Amino acid sequence: MNLSTSIRRWLATLRECCAVVAEQLPWGRSKRTPSAKKSSLGYRGELAAAAYLERLGYRIVCHGYATSDGELDLIALDGEVVVYVEVKTLQRPGSRPEAAVHRNKRRQLIKLARAFAASRGLLHQRSRFDVVAVIWPDPNQPPEIRHHLHAFRDDQHQRGVYRWDH
Repeated sequence: MNLSTSIRRWLATLRECCAVVAEQLPWGRSKRTPSAKKSSLGYRGELAAAAYLERLGYRIVCHGYATSDGELDLIALDGEVVVYVEVKTLQRPGSRPEAAVHRNKRRQLIKLARAFAASRGLLHQRSRFDVVAVIWPDPNQPPEIRHHLHAFRDDQHQRGVYRWDH
């Protein structure tokens, strides 16, 4: 057995262990292994957004809730409101990463949120969809963060108030 085969087997075992542990947590599971994507701009943006929301008093209950349909970046509690947060990160100053949350992306996020809420018995819990835009031109400086509360809503369940202009 060569080194690359050993590494692949070790990584597969690590992923299985992480999945087993994550499935036992009350709020969700993540496809990410502990070291996956740590250096990517998107992942760093998600961590910055989570830290920003925690400073505002939110409680992050899940990072990277994933199903075969996609992934919810962050799920948080703002008081008793479940907040589904989409994080968009770009490096270009003056850019609008939040503009990437188009109609199809919103539909996907709503579908994922419904699946999460149904699996946790939270369908009647107040909830909303926020978008956090992170602009990070220099990794040695703090990013610019824009938080859009009630960015869009799930019309079927009247989960929020649409206040974000595209």
